[in-house]
Amino acid sequence: MPIKASRTPRKSLLRSDWDLVIVDEAHKMIARSLDRTTYAYRLGQELSKRMDHFLLMTATPHKGDPEHFRRFLALLVLDVSGATESLQQAMKEQEARFYLRRTKEALVTFPNPGDGEVRKLFTNREVRSAAFDLDGEELDFYDELSRFVEVRFIELKGRAGVGMVALGRNEYDTAYRLGRDYWLYAVFDRGGTPELHTIQDPARLSWQPVMTVEPYQLSPQGILQADTNRDDG
Repeated sequence: MPIKASRTPRKSLLRSDWDLVIVDEAHKMIARSLDRTTYAYRLGQELSKRMDHFLLMTATPHKGDPEHFRRFLALLVLDVSGATESLQQAMKEQEARFYLRRTKEALVTFPNPGDGEVRKLFTNREVRSAAFDLDGEELDFYDELSRFVEVRFIELKGRAGVGMVALGRNEYDTAYRLGRDYWLYAVFDRGGTPELHTIQDPARLSWQPVMTVEPYQLSPQGILQADTNRDDG
């Protein structure tokens, strides 16, 4: 059942012991700090004491905050290391046996019963730019339309406070490919007084790759310095 709909049967869930509990969209189980947790996270904490196996599934387990990620993994392993550095090292060396990461490219079908062949679920993506010439009325129309319409491909990222902003690999590739047509809208302090920062062509900034979770991240200082709406005067 959806986590948001779990308030009513909560007592029933906690009245039983479970062999296996599976949670989809598990990134909604949020613990920004020890005293700032979502209902879903607290329910997960209680359920983890009443089960033999706990499977959390999410495409976005990391929010750019190592401490938040550690608290998320604590739902699986109560004695997970308190030092985020050792946890990151374990992930880098593929020694964190309590989680499994799969990219789309690694997903395949079940083996064919006849010959055992497996096929990729997602084919390789090829992006090509087609060149063509415009002249006459077509060129005039294109120029007029370009002056009238400004095209923006916008990626919106929000943070509860002021923190790292992360782009997925495909998002970063798209930003790099589109250049000045790509805009990053970063919202800081969305839980209080939201601040919108707009950055054109964010791929030109000093993103740092994060090998094990998100490919690229940018510090809040980089967002503030590049904000086209920021008035420093």
